[in-house]
Amino acid sequence: MKRLSINIILVLITAMCFSSCSSSDEDKGLVKKQYQISGIASKMDGVMEEGGDLDTLANTRSIFFGGSTGTRFFIGWDTYDDVYVFRGGFNVGVLTPEEKMVSKTNLVGSLDGTFAVGDELQLYVPTNEWDFTDQTGDIASMSAHCFMSAMATVSDVDSENISVSDMKFMSQCMYYTYTPRDQEDLLIDIKKMTIHIDSGGEFVSFMDPVNNIVTYTNELVINCEKESKTNNYPTKAYVSLIYTGRPVCTYTIETGDGKIYVRANSKINAWKENSSVLFGLKCTCINVDAGVSTGITPPSDEDVTIDDVTKE
Repeated sequence: MKRLSINIILVLITAMCFSSCSSSDEDKGLVKKQYQISGIASKMDGVMEEGGDLDTLANTRSIFFGGSTGTRFFIGWDTYDDVYVFRGGFNVGVLTPEEKMVSKTNLVGSLDGTFAVGDELQLYVPTNEWDFTDQTGDIASMSAHCFMSAMATVSDVDSENISVSDMKFMSQCMYYTYTPRDQEDLLIDIKKMTIHIDSGGEFVSFMDPVNNIVTYTNELVINCEKESKTNNYPTKAYVSLIYTGRPVCTYTIETGDGKIYVRANSKINAWKENSSVLFGLKCTCINVDAGVSTGITPPSDEDVTIDDVTKE
């Protein structure tokens, strides 16, 4: 009986090995390989608009990454841009641009797998994992949080190369340039800016569109860094946002000398694809000297004037 069991086991092992070898032989024609890929890709520019307590667009224009002309902003390819290519939820390769500082260029790279004409590819730059919680308020930070995506279709496949349809990358965020001022219309430096949603929607704090993961928050904190040339905190904060609805927010700004400013009941702009917003914030100081509270509470429904404040 023991010998019979051993024989059965040997037969099963032999059958498994034969099946594995046979299957491998049958799949030789479908073995995943590496293809070279190329295709034309465009980063689409977009509309520059204004919002909040902004008086005039002309007087508050800032250089947007890539520059700006008229009421549009420009987004260009950078030499170090990496485009991650996914198919069916799996990363199959990375592409890089051949030129920089242009809106349209050829993307080149390699893909691993088996491909056929008509296959759909999902592309993300600079990553498919979009984290909005680590922003520092400068142009470099916003550029790093310029999350864009595109779809492409395989148009031709030969033994070594893949061609794809034109890739048009659309921004998945709105880009805000915040300019806070005090009641005397003087610029305020920004060490820390907290944006709290009171009603009307939610911020996306993290998103992974490949794996359908989204987390929301009602508050984002922007910790600004000092400017290297002046060693001062900036007077503008550049922030990348994705949000639902049209939120009404309270902004709390801490300056380099410890003053706290607030702008309450401020509705942000309606969502638009490929939009950048110059957003003014007319703020009220709630402490006269750093660390010394005056007990002054700004009204929550309108801009504040000196006559409006009351001491508790």
